[in-house]
Amino acid sequence: MGELSCFYDLRFAGMHLRILAPRALCLPENLRSFLVGEPTDHRPDWVIEIIFGSDRVVYGDTDHVTRFPRKDGNGFLRVIPAADDRICRLFVPDDMADKFCINANWMLFLMMERLLLPYDRIILHASAVIYEGEAILFTAPSGIGKSTQASLWESCLGAEIINGDKVIIS
Repeated sequence: MGELSCFYDLRFAGMHLRILAPRALCLPENLRSFLVGEPTDHRPDWVIEIIFGSDRVVYGDTDHVTRFPRKDGNGFLRVIPAADDRICRLFVPDDMADKFCINANWMLFLMMERLLLPYDRIILHASAVIYEGEAILFTAPSGIGKSTQASLWESCLGAEIINGDKVIIS
């Protein structure tokens, strides 16, 4: 499958996620606090393999395959092999490799909600605060004011903002 020389171990929502890539990736700022140092012997709940090159795409008839096409007909391909439901491979076209590595939005192609479902977790588009020991979520379409509402709770009531955009619920 190619050399996967960079790794990122993350722990969040009670899960362990390992990302393997042939080159360093720009990890989104909101995930950096979930980084774990050295890899452990413990098998992660999910292993994400980033693979550059359309010539390396391999999958079987029963694998779960999602295409993310571009206008030129090429695009990303996400494969979750049927034989091992704890591995996800993201195939990136060669001509997109450089851009992919520096763009922190690459995690969107993993569709984390799909990876979280077997662990009884979902992602909700919401802002979350902790107020008097309870979680309060504000959910609505983009631009309505979820983050503004969370900030008001923080400044006026002393609530603690947990997240301003996506919340994992279990």
